[in-house]
Amino acid sequence: MVDVAGVMPVSYQALLCAFALAFQADLVPESSVAIQANRQSEGATIDVSDDDKKALPPGELVVLTGSARIFEQGGKGGQLRPSHGSRTFAQPVYIELGVASSLELRFEGLSSLRLEGPAAFEWRPASKAIEANMEWVVHRARKMDAELRRGQVRMSFEEQAWRLDLGKGAYHFDCLPSKEIQVVHHGGQAIRVRTTVVRKPGTWPARILPTSGLRLPGPP
Repeated sequence: MVDVAGVMPVSYQALLCAFALAFQADLVPESSVAIQANRQSEGATIDVSDDDKKALPPGELVVLTGSARIFEQGGKGGQLRPSHGSRTFAQPVYIELGVASSLELRFEGLSSLRLEGPAAFEWRPASKAIEANMEWVVHRARKMDAELRRGQVRMSFEEQAWRLDLGKGAYHFDCLPSKEIQVVHHGGQAIRVRTTVVRKPGTWPARILPTSGLRLPGPP
């Protein structure tokens, strides 16, 4: 398999093993006490109905420019280009994009996400421990545009140490070289913000309101 330009080569056998183990182990689940405390402190601005928590429809991947490397749980993988058309998936997937490459993930009636490379990204169904339909894990990316029409997404920025809960709405994210994230909330439900590292109180917002924009600081 030919390396995608701008993406650092890695051991893909090791990557796939780690990816499968990470999915099986999943993130450390939030306890019901922690979830309730977060609701009380931040406000339950996002609700996920029972209908929204049903099995997800298959997703669709479309490479818009350049090329992408795709690795699905179970060992499936390959390189995609715009000429290959769309590819459906239902299992957790790891995606790498090179420089000047872009890709769109679509779930009919639920959500869409456009990524601009260089980028490394994971998609997976949400664990039962969190209030979401799916999880987006951003290891690195340049720009992202997201639209949610139904349900909720847990979005984690690994380098920047942020975790965002997105509800219905439209969003834009710029991942800056300083490891800050420029967030533009075009409209919809408020974004719940959590940090995954210890930060000084008062240096970050608990929520990002609709029709606003701000810059989340990098890791301390």
